[in-house]
Amino acid sequence: QRLGGQHLRGWLRVPARVRAPVACSPGMHSAGLAGACSACPSGHACSDGAQSPTACLAGSYAGEQQVSCMPCAPGTAALNPGMASCVACGKGSVADTDGEAECRPCPGGHRCVSPAGPVQPCKRGFYSATGDADCRESPLGHECAAQTTTPAACALGQYSVDGACVDC
Repeated sequence: QRLGGQHLRGWLRVPARVRAPVACSPGMHSAGLAGACSACPSGHACSDGAQSPTACLAGSYAGEQQVSCMPCAPGTAALNPGMASCVACGKGSVADTDGEAECRPCPGGHRCVSPAGPVQPCKRGFYSATGDADCRESPLGHECAAQTTTPAACALGQYSVDGACVDC
């Protein structure tokens, strides 16, 4: 293997008078016979100058010239590989752990006050549908048989207390 005057993948081309190649710095790469180091592109990691840039996995991101990919913070997600940043989850959705690849709809019967979590069950007498950010109180004269369903009217001769129908 001749080093002098030749370009090796991930190393700078060096003049024939220099005996050893010079490595690219972390966050840089040298593809093919480019002869120069280039900044690692956004959405990729370049932990070793001898390697080609590696795309970040879904759920992680990297800015330009990064050595490694970082997991998305709770409340954010990176849907696709190779993303330069994470996307904030909208109202009624949640990504409650590090490194989420998607924002999930808030589950029915629960409230998601913050997209970062925590997901909390609705109190007795309250309900929510999938994708609702908060629980709603069951209207008077109705009951919530389950916190995930729309309240049903109480039968004739009944009234509601804390979302449950009781006889008069």
